[in-house]
Amino acid sequence: MDAKTFYRNFVRVLLFTFVLSVEVGSSLAQAWPNGVGPLVSVVKSRQPSAVRTQNFIVICADAEFASRVSQAAEKQRHELAMYWLGRPLPAWPQPCPITVSASPNLGAGGSTTFSPGNRTIRNWRMNVSGSQERILDSVLPHEITHTILASHFAPMNKTVPRWADEGACTTIEHGSERSKHEQFLVRFLTSGRGIPFATMFTLKDYPADIMPLYAQGYSVTSFLIAQGGPQHFVKFLEAGMSNENWVLATEEYYGYPMIGKLQTAWNKWVYDGGGDVSRHTADALLVSRKSIQQASVGIRNLENARVANNQTVVSQPIQIAADTSRRPTTVADSASSGSSEVSWYRQQLDRTLQSQPVENPSTSLTMPSDPPSVGNAKNPSRSDQDYSVSHARPPESLGQSVYR
Repeated sequence: MDAKTFYRNFVRVLLFTFVLSVEVGSSLAQAWPNGVGPLVSVVKSRQPSAVRTQNFIVICADAEFASRVSQAAEKQRHELAMYWLGRPLPAWPQPCPITVSASPNLGAGGSTTFSPGNRTIRNWRMNVSGSQERILDSVLPHEITHTILASHFAPMNKTVPRWADEGACTTIEHGSERSKHEQFLVRFLTSGRGIPFATMFTLKDYPADIMPLYAQGYSVTSFLIAQGGPQHFVKFLEAGMSNENWVLATEEYYGYPMIGKLQTAWNKWVYDGGGDVSRHTADALLVSRKSIQQASVGIRNLENARVANNQTVVSQPIQIAADTSRRPTTVADSASSGSSEVSWYRQQLDRTLQSQPVENPSTSLTMPSDPPSVGNAKNPSRSDQDYSVSHARPPESLGQSVYR
């Protein structure tokens, strides 16, 4: 074939291809007048909206809700930092991306990942999901509390023990979410799934049986916060994390001379249905050094009085009052007196009480005939380079999705 013949055939192929493409395009246009079928509809689908604030980038399909989440995130970041630390957090060098999946029937859940190191935090990433209501009043503040604690402890180059991290984050959720953990706690403790405090205090990663960690961590954190407030609890964590001597930290900040004494007091508090902790503090139980010294002084005074008066003194039980200097008033008392120790969520609830009805789940627990106690749990080692905190939710039997 000479060059002229080859060129002539090549031009014919080009013309045929052009005519065929025009005919196919015309047929597709008649079949789908608004676009080229499903392929174009996917390409033209609505892109997620991204809203940027100083510390967050919120990505959500709903532009209006993305704006609401961004405003709530900044507001909660400030208020929760004041609640836990007593001071605002400085702005992060890089904003934290928040990916939002909102749907009325979607179970509440979330996760936060970051890269710790060199006394700072990098590569924030947060995912939140659920109904719009639960995202704003439970999932978002839960995950933001993770970022506050991580930022606060970053200079120590250490991560918060899982029980305290998840426990603290759960305490500021909506009451309906917290009540599920309270119900599960009794179930776990009475079925041998509790975690001994000596093990729980040193966990750096999630155990295989994760839900008892959430329920028990939330309950123990609530028990300790009720004895000194949220900022006292953070200082307790600082002391324990500084040298991993949780026995010393527990005695210094809460008076219990051994972790076992704290575990016993907490067990009795749970058995009594929670609520007021005044009867379960170390001083009230006469196990703190201060209460023991007071008791010794009382006994010596009785003996001295008997010798001085040269008479027999009928010995009476010595009543040692709990040291209220460490303990805040109860939630009910705080609410009526305007105390700053009222829980963060309670403060938010009071602000919207008249404009939005809220659930008020009972805080009492139906306990078995025998007191519950903790059992055993595994202590797996950490292997992840990046640190991840997941917002575990109670199983679907209570209307929530399984943890992510």
